[in-house]
Amino acid sequence: MMLQPPTTRPRTAIRGGTHRRLGSTVHPLTLATRPLASLAVFAAATVLSIPESAYAEVYLNELVIRGTERAELYNSGPAPVLLTGWKLAGDLGDFLIPDDTTIAVGEYLAFDDLGDIFHDIGGEGALIDDLKLTRDVVAYGQVGGAPLPHDSGGVSLCRAPDAALGPPLGPTDNALYWTLDLTSTFGASNDAPNPDLGSSVIINELGTTTPSVRFVNDSIELYNPTGAAIILGGWYATFGAGPTYFLTSTFIPPSGVIVEKLPPSIDLDTTQLAYLFTDLHVRVDQLGWSGSFASEGESCIGRCPDGAGPNDGFNGNSSGGGTSLFFTLCTLGQLNGGCNPTPVDRVSWGQVKGAYR
Repeated sequence: MMLQPPTTRPRTAIRGGTHRRLGSTVHPLTLATRPLASLAVFAAATVLSIPESAYAEVYLNELVIRGTERAELYNSGPAPVLLTGWKLAGDLGDFLIPDDTTIAVGEYLAFDDLGDIFHDIGGEGALIDDLKLTRDVVAYGQVGGAPLPHDSGGVSLCRAPDAALGPPLGPTDNALYWTLDLTSTFGASNDAPNPDLGSSVIINELGTTTPSVRFVNDSIELYNPTGAAIILGGWYATFGAGPTYFLTSTFIPPSGVIVEKLPPSIDLDTTQLAYLFTDLHVRVDQLGWSGSFASEGESCIGRCPDGAGPNDGFNGNSSGGGTSLFFTLCTLGQLNGGCNPTPVDRVSWGQVKGAYR
């Protein structure tokens, strides 16, 4: 079998805040199809050249998953790491890191224009080494707790705190150490504040104002579980890939609720995700759901009892579907009380993706 000649595609990287061009040589003969002898020599040479302890300390630090896709790595280990054979992997494809690329200790290394490897509404981004071991992974949108960046230019998904500030938590804690950055910081430390989920105002009910105007103007009800009024100036909500919505209410009373009527451009049946941020961009609550308000014969999704968690959910199951999150008749502007519950669907990710095709 004749091998096709390798193709070279220029890639832009940011090293220590400055740009450099990298040539990415992509060859149709991958490691998986190399003769075993040459693969063994290649693997041995790689392991001998870079301490094994350094491998696990190269982390994903920032991603752009909508529009022109980008990724940033950070090396918190004791030695530089050769990234030949490593790749960035998404649900739709892979980006092979150019041969002979090395990431220095304490370096932020970014790659621009990854192609179309990340799913726009939810999926995983992973860093895979030359031995096909997953070194880091983040699940976002309706696949994991990391928030889905909304449909605005320049918004990135970033680790918070930055990987340079300490070892990241495990992959099951995506909601706790990943957040959105409205102004990406590729090539430098992330400056987005850490999430503080469940610490303040809660997304308490979602739906339409009345069944007669279903899907014309959806609404969001917020609940204050504290004993003091909370000022809401500058607070905003995002709904998955939809636009950002800035709250119009100026404050929320203690143990009280307020209702925000959303613009027609936000359709909760489509987004199936909601995130709440303070004026300082701290994410304080989130939830996800599966299923249609209309198909359930109800108009709203409500938390029962009012203000109940969990606060790090990304679909019906992880948001308390069937235990604290229900499809219900609307009580917008009032406490939910008994809720007359219908459990929120726990559908598969395949069904979720099918709704967007």
